[in-house]
Amino acid sequence: MRPIVRALRDARGASIVEFAIVLPFLILCIAMLVDVGTGISEQMRLKQAAQAGVNYAIDKGFDADKIIEVVRSSTDQPDIVVSPAPSKFCACALESGLTEQICSAKCSSGNAPAEYVRVSTTFTHRRLIALPGLDASYTLVSESRGRLK
Repeated sequence: MRPIVRALRDARGASIVEFAIVLPFLILCIAMLVDVGTGISEQMRLKQAAQAGVNYAIDKGFDADKIIEVVRSSTDQPDIVVSPAPSKFCACALESGLTEQICSAKCSSGNAPAEYVRVSTTFTHRRLIALPGLDASYTLVSESRGRLK
């Protein structure tokens, strides 16, 4: 009877058992943090690529094919999609933001609307670990606008 009581009171090895229980959750948390960090990084690169296209249009003029080429060459993401195609639009600047307007119409201030360019980019981010209840991938979207000269 004494060896059994002594064995039940012996705490050696308890910490390794606790570590073995906690380790899978720790690994899952680290993997999820890496996945979120990767997604945020990809979103920032997507925004920078869209902005590169807008900057090209502002500097060199509107050329949809060249803008798409600039967007794709400005990032190391081969799967980046420029969709919809870059477009020009007219808008009036208000305190609340831009209001799209027909180019031949006048703004409420009486001024002619300015010409802008819009570049939209998308990218499909694939998760590192497929978790039940969560999609294996999700689409990141970014849009950038700029006023043409």
